[in-house]
Amino acid sequence: MLVTVAVAVNVCPRRTVAGTPLSASDGAFDSSAESVEGTIATDGLASGRHLVHVQGVDTASNPGTPDAAFVTIADAGEIGTLSGRITDHATDAPVVAKIVLNNPGNGETHQALSDSTDGDYSAHAFPGSFDVRVSAPYYLAETLQGVDLTAGGTVTHDFSLLPDCTILSDDVENGSSLWAAQSPWVIVNGVGTDTTHVWNTPNYGDDINRSLTTSHPYDLTGYSDVTVDFDDRCDTEAGYDYGYVEFTTDNGAHWTSAYSCSGQTSWQTHHLELPAGADNAAALTLRFRLQSDGFNNASGWALDNIRLAAGGDACRAQQQTDVIFADGFES
Repeated sequence: MLVTVAVAVNVCPRRTVAGTPLSASDGAFDSSAESVEGTIATDGLASGRHLVHVQGVDTASNPGTPDAAFVTIADAGEIGTLSGRITDHATDAPVVAKIVLNNPGNGETHQALSDSTDGDYSAHAFPGSFDVRVSAPYYLAETLQGVDLTAGGTVTHDFSLLPDCTILSDDVENGSSLWAAQSPWVIVNGVGTDTTHVWNTPNYGDDINRSLTTSHPYDLTGYSDVTVDFDDRCDTEAGYDYGYVEFTTDNGAHWTSAYSCSGQTSWQTHHLELPAGADNAAALTLRFRLQSDGFNNASGWALDNIRLAAGGDACRAQQQTDVIFADGFES
């Protein structure tokens, strides 16, 4: 079922700005769960806090559960700014990264994104002392503590990000040795628009609970910020048959879910940030589990380009941080 989303802003107790449509972050409303984005015009809004309401409506005009958050409008002279540039350490290319400012004294938090063309960013907050965290997919997160922002002032700081470390990488072109596959999981050649080899569950049947599991646990001692990337087409009976991405750190005694899908008929790319329970795990096992009910089914859940990666001290210790000697020259 397709969903449209709109946002409205309460500018005072008696007046609400008309709703503004939001767009699907991946370009299309074609799955049961979607991330959305958009721009809210602030012209004419008074300084202070304003409540933003967000609500989705499906194609049958049924409204979903509303959500809300406060945004603050302030004059430029009332706020401080942290700005700079975020780049790849080895290539100096711009990196699209998330910048989070957190004031540990009062819990105030603000976020910004760096620009895709040049890596420049500007993050704003009311005066105070802030801890800064910069993160981007496929890179190690960087932190900066105790940044003092003053009203009307600007602090400049550039960040040069190191790549994360690949723990497992599988484009499904070299067989099944990295996995323990329960039927109906099988490697096939070409599913939909993906013309390469993929893992798939064709004609998966009713009442199944079958997994594609890493063939052994991975030692992530010293690693943190664990991520999972993959492409998938989760073509199951929508709302009844589901695919789950799960991990365990205690040899299967407990499994933690990081993703679920159902009725997704087109290929999509996913980047999952695993919860902190995966950090520093001495034995992490990853699995893709398909579960169906006792009635209809569909074409199946297909997977490609699976990657498990992490950052942290163990990864940082592996990095060549001196770009002068990156080619192996010693003098």
